Amino acid sequence: MQFKILDWNKLSPARKKSLSKKPTLTFIAGPREISKVRAKQLIEKYGTEENYLLFGVLKDNYIPELEFPQFRSMKGDVVLRAVEKLGEIGMGKLRILNHRHEDTAYIISELKPKKVIFINGSYKRAIHLRQEYWKALDAGAEVIMESVFINDSEAKRYFQKIEKRKSKKEFDKYKVYTDKEILKLAEETSANSFDWIYPIGAVLGENGKPKILAHNAVLPYETYSALKGSIREKNKSPAGDQNHYDTNHAEMEILERAREKRIGLRGKTLYINVFPCSTCCRILSRTELSRVVYSLEHSSNYGIKLLKESGVKVEKIV
Repeated sequence: MQFKILDWNKLSPARKKSLSKKPTLTFIAGPREISKVRAKQLIEKYGTEENYLLFGVLKDNYIPELEFPQFRSMKGDVVLRAVEKLGEIGMGKLRILNHRHEDTAYIISELKPKKVIFINGSYKRAIHLRQEYWKALDAGAEVIMESVFINDSEAKRYFQKIEKRKSKKEFDKYKVYTDKEILKLAEETSANSFDWIYPIGAVLGENGKPKILAHNAVLPYETYSALKGSIREKNKSPAGDQNHYDTNHAEMEILERAREKRIGLRGKTLYINVFPCSTCCRILSRTELSRVVYSLEHSSNYGIKLLKESGVKVEKIV
């Protein structure tokens, strides 16, 4: 297979124009971390003899705003090793394009590819709510979402690998924390989430003492949406949609762990980085929690009113 390595910031206007004139140009936008085998699959699928394939490689170490181990960006050597396995048989032209994540939308608008491939979880928030997606549609491109993994087994192995990479967030059981410090702990706990749409962290505390930490957990297992696709993206859910979720919410994880540990909720405070959704608020209103403390608003104030009318104090701290 013929291939060259290009750098978007070093390409001349003439070279960019030349690329934009390729009638079969397919652009794989620089993705999060994928395996050599998965990269090989994508090249075989889209680098056919009649296609001109531009495979993006991010200069960023992580997906912006998702600077967690599970959202590292793919390195260029992964594509190179995949190409080595392919040889020359039946393949078209391949160009590896090094670019910044923030330049993706501009690249699409400039090159106007026939196909734009987005890899699941390579963007903070749902892809259809981002300018990269709309620039692709404006360019008349066919937009395709692809899996991070080759199969279920690889997805589960990746989760196990990431769990070893992570530094487990712990708390000092002898320290008395302020509300703001516990909220920070909730925010740090959200870094364990595999949900790129809304990473959420929560802490159950009492009198300044954290008891349980939890994050929103993708179901049926953490890497499932990266494998199969986000239900929000599949349904093109609008911002604030409360009907399509890939996760068990962090506050529900807290309640389940409290039940398992036989820790009562009476008089305790739920700390969470983003205010609970309406469904979770309805459940929380039936508990014996004394307070809910949060730092970021959700899409509706319905839950705040419901909790207050149920005798649960609600406090925002930023």
